[in-house]
Amino acid sequence: MTSSVSDTNPPSAEGARRPAVLHVGNYFSPHIGGIETHLGTVAATTAEALSLRILVANHAGAATVVEQREPYLLVRLGMPTRIAGAQLMPGLFSWLPALARDGAITEIHHPHPSAFHAWALTRPPGPLVVRFHSEIVRQRVLRKLVAPLVQHVFAAADVIVPSSPRLADSPELRRHRHKVEPIALGIMLEEFAPSVAVERRAAELRESEAFGEAQPFALMLGRHVPYKGTEVLLAALRGDATLRIVLVGSGPLTSRLRRLAQRWGVAERVRFVASVGGFERHAWLRAADVLVLPSVSRNEAFGLVLLEAFACATPAVSTELGTGTSWVNRHGETGLVVPPRNPQALAAALAELLQDAPRREAYGAAARERVEQHFDAQRVMRPHTLELYSRLAGDGTRPGPGYGSP
Repeated sequence: MTSSVSDTNPPSAEGARRPAVLHVGNYFSPHIGGIETHLGTVAATTAEALSLRILVANHAGAATVVEQREPYLLVRLGMPTRIAGAQLMPGLFSWLPALARDGAITEIHHPHPSAFHAWALTRPPGPLVVRFHSEIVRQRVLRKLVAPLVQHVFAAADVIVPSSPRLADSPELRRHRHKVEPIALGIMLEEFAPSVAVERRAAELRESEAFGEAQPFALMLGRHVPYKGTEVLLAALRGDATLRIVLVGSGPLTSRLRRLAQRWGVAERVRFVASVGGFERHAWLRAADVLVLPSVSRNEAFGLVLLEAFACATPAVSTELGTGTSWVNRHGETGLVVPPRNPQALAAALAELLQDAPRREAYGAAARERVEQHFDAQRVMRPHTLELYSRLAGDGTRPGPGYGSP
């Protein structure tokens, strides 16, 4: 059931019998992004065991919309505007404490300065978890302005949960190491199970949308934004005429990327495909010979698309950013890792795998095994997450060492 409501008159959250958890994030599906995907996975894997509420911005308009999605409540707050990339949502100051007034565990998905501000001013009574997805990297002015607030909320949090052991070493967390407990992100493996239908569609994509069945190609799947490093990938094509790339995605840089491909003489070896999800996304990941993630900054803190590729036994070429990407993608085991902003190294790594089918197959098998063992949301992320909530909802004691996967 969906309804529009007033920002200033949220419903009571009292009366919950199961452990109550409020997730405060930026957006939710159908908006596309890593945190949005994670929130969807959290809802799918933990909602039955919790009284779960999700509070996000309404990416589609200024009205606040309430969706009662059994077994959880989703509230999309009206967002009149953005400042320096951060959402401005006045409704946070009433909705956040209302949805947490029964002592719910509040989990804020960082970066989210607006949510930090609302929590610091309203101080709901329950425990606080900060899910540390990424540092604030691109918005340098905003980072300086909100740094005291961020450190204040980190100090008040009961637990800080980075998505990888690599991210646990972030300079932002140095003062708070005693409460840092990594829990890796996960994916719903069953969504990437092989089938006759998906294999048939993957073959169609290779033949009609890519470069033909016999032509190996690399797939980049993501938004066309600066930190993704798509320009570096196009530059890599200039140095090796054997490389072929399919770019599935869209964003503010799409037009510029198309112009660069023409200007640099590589347009015949690049295919631009609009953003896709679900079955079509799965088919592209199975059609590709290699996934490429050429990101150039620490905004790329984990790379969920790596897990999706691994679930399809597709190896990866990614960059060393000091974040979770090269912890997920193990160099020489599940793929190759190269320096960022280095088109020559990127071209060499892609050519190395695209020209060596037995090696791709070996890396792909290892990638599938890695995601099964360490990143299955139902088998790994869910129990660790619920155990954390159980401890916080029980005696309120802080947990010990983290759960980071090997």
